[in-house]
Amino acid sequence: MGASDQMVALEQQLRNYEEELTRLRVENDQLRRSSQAFGELAERLSVALQTATRVNRRASAADTGVRRRVHAES
Repeated sequence: MGASDQMVALEQQLRNYEEELTRLRVENDQLRRSSQAFGELAERLSVALQTATRVNRRASAADTGVRRRVHAES
C-alpha cells in the first residue's frame, strides 16, 4: 500500500470517527434530556404521593374522630 493509499484510508477512518463522534453527541444529548425528564417525573410523583398520604391521614384522623364521638354518645 502506497503513501497515497494510506492517506486515503486514514482520511476515511477520520471521517468515520467524526461521524461516530457526532452520533454519540446526539445520543448523549438525548440521554441527558431523558434523564432530566425522568427526574422531573419522579419529583412530581413524589409530591403527588406526599399529598395523597396527607389526605389519607387527614381522612383517617377525621374518621377516627367521628367513631370516637359516636362511641362516646352511645
